[in-house]
Amino acid sequence: MPQTQDFIRGLQLAIRDAELPEFWEDYSDESPCTFKEVLNKYADYYNSFKSSDKQNQLKSLFWKQIKAVGTPIIEDAPDNKSMVYFLLSRDDLKESTEKPGQKRDVYLQGDFHGYGSTLKKEQLLEQFENTDIMFHSDPMPKGALVTYYYVQLEPSHGDKPATYFYGDIAYQPPSFFPVTPEVQPENKPASKSKEEIAMVSNLFWGEDSVLVDEYCKFHKSYDQNSGFFYADSKKSVADLGFPVRMKGDNGFFGSFFADKVKSASLVLASKNDKVIDYPENQVDLDKCSRSILVFAPEDKKAIENVVIIYDGRFYQLGNTQERLENLFDHNTVVVYVNPEKGIEEEAKESGVQFDTADSLPGMNERTVDLKHRVDEYAKFIHNELLPELVKRGFEIPDDPSKRVLVGSSLAGTASIYMGMKYPQWFGKVVAQSPSIANRERLEDFVKLGQKPPPPEIYLSCGQFECPEHARNLGLPFAKELEEKLNIRLHINPYGHQMEGWSPDLEKSLSTLGLIAVPLAKDNLIPAISVATVSSTGEITTKAKGVTSNSDPEQVTDQTIFEAASLSKPVFAYIVLKMVERGEIDLDTPLIEILEKKFGKEDPRAQFGPPFPEIRDHENYRKLTARMLLSHQAGLPNEFNPPDFRFIADAGKGFDYSGEAYRFLMEVIDKVASPKSVEILAQEEFKKIGMEHSSFIRPNTANIALGHHSDGKTDERQHFYGIHPAGSLHTTAEDYGKFLRACANDDFVRREMFSPCVTTLAGDNKGKNQGVPEGILSKIAWGFGIGLQKNTDGSTTAFHWGDGSGTCRNFAAINLSTNQAVACFTNSANGPLVFRQICEPIVGNLSTVSHWLTIREGLPRPNLPAIDYQTNIIDFDQEDSGWRRFLSSNSQPTPEQFRQAGDSIRRYFEQNLNRGVAPEKQAAWEFSLNFHAFQMYANCNDLEMMQKFINQSVDQFKAMSVDDIEELKKAYGPTVKPYLEATMLFLGNSDNKKQLLERKLDEILQVPINDYPDGSNVVFFAGRVHDMVNNHDKSYDYIFSLPTKLPPLISASDWVPACTPQDVSRYKEVEKQPIPRTFVTQFQSQMDKSKREKQEQTTHDVKDNIQHDTGARTKKFDQ
Repeated sequence: MPQTQDFIRGLQLAIRDAELPEFWEDYSDESPCTFKEVLNKYADYYNSFKSSDKQNQLKSLFWKQIKAVGTPIIEDAPDNKSMVYFLLSRDDLKESTEKPGQKRDVYLQGDFHGYGSTLKKEQLLEQFENTDIMFHSDPMPKGALVTYYYVQLEPSHGDKPATYFYGDIAYQPPSFFPVTPEVQPENKPASKSKEEIAMVSNLFWGEDSVLVDEYCKFHKSYDQNSGFFYADSKKSVADLGFPVRMKGDNGFFGSFFADKVKSASLVLASKNDKVIDYPENQVDLDKCSRSILVFAPEDKKAIENVVIIYDGRFYQLGNTQERLENLFDHNTVVVYVNPEKGIEEEAKESGVQFDTADSLPGMNERTVDLKHRVDEYAKFIHNELLPELVKRGFEIPDDPSKRVLVGSSLAGTASIYMGMKYPQWFGKVVAQSPSIANRERLEDFVKLGQKPPPPEIYLSCGQFECPEHARNLGLPFAKELEEKLNIRLHINPYGHQMEGWSPDLEKSLSTLGLIAVPLAKDNLIPAISVATVSSTGEITTKAKGVTSNSDPEQVTDQTIFEAASLSKPVFAYIVLKMVERGEIDLDTPLIEILEKKFGKEDPRAQFGPPFPEIRDHENYRKLTARMLLSHQAGLPNEFNPPDFRFIADAGKGFDYSGEAYRFLMEVIDKVASPKSVEILAQEEFKKIGMEHSSFIRPNTANIALGHHSDGKTDERQHFYGIHPAGSLHTTAEDYGKFLRACANDDFVRREMFSPCVTTLAGDNKGKNQGVPEGILSKIAWGFGIGLQKNTDGSTTAFHWGDGSGTCRNFAAINLSTNQAVACFTNSANGPLVFRQICEPIVGNLSTVSHWLTIREGLPRPNLPAIDYQTNIIDFDQEDSGWRRFLSSNSQPTPEQFRQAGDSIRRYFEQNLNRGVAPEKQAAWEFSLNFHAFQMYANCNDLEMMQKFINQSVDQFKAMSVDDIEELKKAYGPTVKPYLEATMLFLGNSDNKKQLLERKLDEILQVPINDYPDGSNVVFFAGRVHDMVNNHDKSYDYIFSLPTKLPPLISASDWVPACTPQDVSRYKEVEKQPIPRTFVTQFQSQMDKSKREKQEQTTHDVKDNIQHDTGARTKKFDQ
C-alpha cells in the first residue's frame, strides 16, 4: 500500500523534525496496515495532547502530508476492489446558520456517490474520533474512474434522495416506455418548475455550498471543482492522457480550442442549417448555430470511413483526436460538431418551446439538435455538411456502413434515433450513456418492436449511472434499450462523464470494424488480415491488400494465411481437450503411457527420431506432455541432421522447441488412433466455428503467399504434411474464434494460462542474444502460449508466428478484459505494425516486443520510439507537478520537490509503457531511477533515495555490455563510479570521506560537453563534496559545467552561485545563468557575516540575469 506507507513515513519524519513525541514507534513497512488503522493511531496520538497549540501544530503536519500523497487514499481490497478514503479538514467547513456554533454538514457528490442527493450512509462525511478530520470510505470496483466534489449544506437538507430535490426528473418509472403512461404511478413525485430546478442547481453547484478538494491530485480540465481518480492503487488518471489545465489558468480553453482549430484540416460553421465558412472572431461565432472541425488524411481521395461526433469540444478535451489517429488507418475523416450560442435563437424562431428539463446543467443549446430538431440535424449532416465536404475535395463514401454517428448522453439517444430512422444514411452508431431526456424519439421504434440491424449499434453505459449511485437513470434506461431494441450493452466502471467516454471510443470503433490496418506501402506488407474480439465476445474483422505481389488478388475475410507458430496454441488446445476427457495425462511420462498401451517391447511404444542420442538419453523417459507444451523438454527448436540430440536437461529450463511438439503429436496419434491430430483438430474446429482452418495446406487459390522484406514474393511451400508447431492454415476470423474459445472455456483457461515456467530467466537463447534480465523476468510460459506480466498485475497471453521469415503473425488476449486480437500478414515486415494494431485492443506489448526483437531478430515495431538523447522532457505540457514546480515564485518546499519527483517518475514510466527503441530501454529505466533519486534527495527523503539508488545499482549489475555502452552515451564513462559514490554517500562507512573523494575524482573526468546527462552526474559529485565539507572542491565541480545546458533542464530553472569569485567566473561564461549548486548546507555552515555577504551578492546577480537575459530565477534551499 505505497500511498499509505508514504503517508506514514512522511508524517513520522515531519513529527520528528517538529520535535514532537514519536508517532507509532513500532510501525514497520513489513506489516502493512489499512489507512483506517492509520487514522485510528493518529486519533489516539492527536487526543493524547492536551494543549490546543500542540494539536494545531499536529493538524498542520497531518494535512501537509495528506497534500503530499494526495487524496483520495486508495488501497487494494479483496474481490478485485479498492478501498477509497475521502478526507477533508473540518476547519474548511462554514458555520451553520440553522445551528449556530456547529459546522454545516458535508456530502460527497459525484458519479459514484450521487449528484443531487444527501443520503447519510452513502454521502455524508463524519468527524473522525474528535479530530478535525471529516472522513468517508467506500469499496469500489478496481479500475473505476470516479469524479467527485464536496457540497456543504444546512442540516435541514440532510438525508434526502434526489427525488426530494428534483421531483419526477429523478424518478425511475417501472418502464421508460411509454414516455407518458396513461396511468401515473402513485409513488411518482410531483414535477418541479424551472425556478425550483434553478434553486436546486444553485444549492448543489452554487459557490456558497461547493467545496473543492484541494488535496486531490487531479481535477477536470473543464470543471475544476471536481476531482477525479482511478480506484486502483497502481494506476493514475495521468495515464489517460487528458490535457492538463493548471489551477487558475483561465486562458486554457481559449488557447486549447484555438490550437484545435489550427490543426484541423478544415473548419466550418452553420447558420439556419446551411454550411458557412468559419467566422474570424468569437462574436460572430456566437451568432452561429454550430462549429464544425474536420480532421482528414492528406489523401482526400482515399477515404473509407467518416465518423461524425457531436459535442465535439468535450470529446476533444478527452484527447479523442489523438486517440483516433492511433486507432484508424490513414483513411478516416473525423468530423466534430459543436452547438454554438446562436442555435437557441434560431430554434425559438422556428417555434421550439423549451421545457423544464432543458434548463438542467449541461443541456441548454444541446437540446436543439438532440431533442427538439433531431430530424433537421440528421438532414443537415446528410444534405448539407457531407455534400459540402465533397465539394471541397473529400471523397466521402456513400455506403452507409462507412458512416458512423458518435454521441454521448443526449447525443447518444439522438444518434440511435438517427441511425434507426435513416439507415440509408448512417449505418453505424456509437451511443454512449444515452439520456432519458429525449427518449420520446425512440418510442415509435419500441412500439413497433423494430430491432437492428440496420444500423449496427454499439451501446455502452457507466455502471454508476443508476439510482444506487447518482441522480442518473442512464443504466436502467440502457438496459431497457438492450432488451427492447436487441442491442448488446457494454457496461464500464465509470459514471456519466467524458473521461470514460473518450477512451471507450477506441473499443467501440474497433468493435464496429474501424480498426487500424496501417498498410503496407509504408512497410512493404502486401496484405494484413485482423480479427478483434471484444470483452463480450463479438468478433470484428478487417482485411486489406493482395495475396501476392506477383499475381495480385484482393484479400478478403476468407483469405487463408499461414499461421506458422500460431499453430502451437491451437495444438495445445487440442491436447487439453483430450486431458479434459481423460484420454491423456499431462504429467505421466509419455513413454509410460505408450508402454501401458502397447507393452514395453512393442516398437509402437517408442516415439521421436530412432537415434540413440535421443532414445538412450536420460531425458527421454522423463518427457511429459506438460514439458513438451511448455518448452521444458530440453530439445532444440529444429533438428539439423545429422545432429539429433538434447541440448538441456528436461524440466529444468526454457528452450523454445517446435521439435517437442512433433514428439507429442506422434504420441497423440498413437493414443487417439484411429483418429489423427488433424481429425481431432477438425472436431474441435467444428465446435468453435472455425470453418476455414486445417493443419494441412488447403488446395485453394485464395491463400496469401509470403513476401521478403523487399516485397518480393516467396513462392515456397513452407510445410509438407502436418506439423503441430507450424502447419496450421487459417483465417484471422477463425483464429479470433479460437482465442475467444480459450478465454471462455473454464478448463482450457485454467490450464493454458497458468504459468508452467514462471519466468524466462532460464531462456538460454534470449540471454545469448542479449535480452535484458528485466525483460526475461516479465515473461512466463503456459501451455503453448506466452504470458506477459504487466505492471498493473494483469497478464496478457500472446504468441507469434514466423513462417520461414516471410509470413509473420501475432495474437494476444488480455486476460483481465478477455479482449483479443489476431493479426496475420504475408510479409517479413509484419512485426513493424503488430503493436500499432494490437495495443489498442489488448494493451501495452512493449515487453513482448522487446523480447521478440532481440531474441528472434524480428523487425523493430514501427512506433514513434522516443529518442533518449534529443527528446527527453517537455514537462510544461506533460505534467502538472513539474509545471507547478517551475512556475513557483517562492522557495520550493520539500513537498514541491516530492511532487516534481513524482512528475518525473510518471513521465518516464508513461513513455516506457508507450515503448522506446529496444536499445534505449535500459537507459530509460536507469534514468527513471536516477532522476527520481535526485528529486527525493532534495526533500531529504533518505528512504526513497535509498530505494531508487538500489534499483539503479541492481539494474546496472544486470545490464549487458551493450546496455552499458548505450547508457554511457548519455552519462559518460562515469556511470559505475557515480553509482558507487552514491552508495557510499548513503552508507555509514568509517572511511566514507576518503573513498568518496577517490570516486568523485573519477566522476570529474567526464567530458560533459559530449554527454547529454553527464552534467547531472558531475553536478551530483559537487553536491556530495559539499556534504562532506569539501566546499572549495564543490565549487570546482559546479563551475566545470558547460555553458550550454543539457536538454533535461531549461535555462530558466538555474540560478547563479554565490561568492565574489563566482561573479567573475559568471562573466566569463557570456552571461549565461550558472547552474544552481544545491549546496545550502555549505551556506548554513558559514558564519553570519559571510552568509549575509553571499545573500547580497546572489541578489545582485539575480538582478543582472533578469535584466540581461529575462530568465526566470529561483533560489533553492534544501
